Amino acid sequence: MTYRNNGKKNTEEMYDAIASEYDSVYYQKKIENIILAEDMALQKMIPYYGGEVLDLGCGTGYFLDLFHVSDKSTYFGLDISQNMIDVARKNHEGFNFFRADALSFSTYSLLLQKRTLTEPRHYDLVVSLFSIPDYCGLDVVGKAYDFLVKGGTFVSTFINKTGGYEKIFCLEENGFDYKPQAFTYEEIQSAFKKAGYGVFYISGFSHNALSNKEDPVDMCDLILRNKDWLLDDCKYYFAMAKKT
Repeated sequence: MTYRNNGKKNTEEMYDAIASEYDSVYYQKKIENIILAEDMALQKMIPYYGGEVLDLGCGTGYFLDLFHVSDKSTYFGLDISQNMIDVARKNHEGFNFFRADALSFSTYSLLLQKRTLTEPRHYDLVVSLFSIPDYCGLDVVGKAYDFLVKGGTFVSTFINKTGGYEKIFCLEENGFDYKPQAFTYEEIQSAFKKAGYGVFYISGFSHNALSNKEDPVDMCDLILRNKDWLLDDCKYYFAMAKKT
C-alpha cells in the first residue's frame, strides 16, 4: 500500500494495521547494536527525574521501555491508533493510555476518559520520540508548549532532511510505502522560537556511519560526544526546550 503524508487518517489506518506486529518488528531491530546504543544515549539525554509526563505519539509505550516510572498516575500516553493503545496497555499495565489526536485534543478531553481527574493537567515533561513530527510536521512544537508547566521541558526527535531516513522501517516491512516528513536545523530552530520557548537546544542524534559491528556502549559514547557537531550527517535531530 502507498501512503505519502496524506494526513492523520492515513497514519491511524497504517498503525492500526500493523499494531499487532509492531513490537515484534521493532524489537527484532532492537537486537542490532546501533538501536541499543541509541536507546542508551536517549536515557542519558532526556531529563526525566519524575513528575508529570505527557507522551505524544506514545505508540506501544517506548518511553516506558526507556525509563522506570514508579508512579503510574503521573504518566499519560496519547496515540492516534487505538490498536497501538491496546498493545501499550498490555505492555504496561496500569498506566494511562488514551486514543487521541495529539495536535487537536485538549487536556479537557482526558477528563472525559479518566473521571478521576478533576482539572486539566499541565506537565513537567512532554515527549514526542520518533513519532508525531514524522507525520504531522512541526505543529507539535507549539502544541507541546501549551501543555507544559512553567519551567517544564519538551523533548522531541526530528528526521534530518539531509541525512535521515527516507522511509520508516516498521511500515515499509509491513507493505506500506510512506515517506515521513523531515526538517532542516533552521526549520526546527524557527519552530521553537515561534512557539515562545525561552531556552532550547538542538543537536545531532546518531549517525549514518555507525556500524552494527561495534559495541553498543562504545557507540553510545560516540553519539554523546559527537552530538554537537554532526548536524549535517545525523539521522535525527534531538531537540530539548524549556518553557520559561
